[in-house]
Amino acid sequence: MEITLNCAQQQICACEAVIVASHATAAILKLQAQKLQSTLHMKEENQGQRGRATISLGVGDGAIITEDEFIKKFEVKKKAQEKKEKEGRKMVSQRIILLRNAQKEAWEVVYNEYEAEKAEYNRLCQELR
Repeated sequence: MEITLNCAQQQICACEAVIVASHATAAILKLQAQKLQSTLHMKEENQGQRGRATISLGVGDGAIITEDEFIKKFEVKKKAQEKKEKEGRKMVSQRIILLRNAQKEAWEVVYNEYEAEKAEYNRLCQELR
């Protein structure tokens, strides 16, 4: 009788370990899926912005591209475009930082909930024993 009870107790402990591991795995997979989804979304947004590599100067037919005025206009437009791209990259970097912080906070919440549930479960097991 005692051997049977010990075997049953070991099976229950093994089942508990499997359940705990599956909950932890599910939480990790959920966070990874959110991270991949947000990364993909940001890459898709950046692809749309990179397609605009041409600089339109708004000059009519007959512009001489070796004139000083044309070169100055081109340089001004090019600097403005580079500044805009730099601001865009800065904004993307800030979004990445915010995303990482949000993911870290989400992980901490999930981990704290898991620890609380684990403590409650252990307390309940002790009480039942």
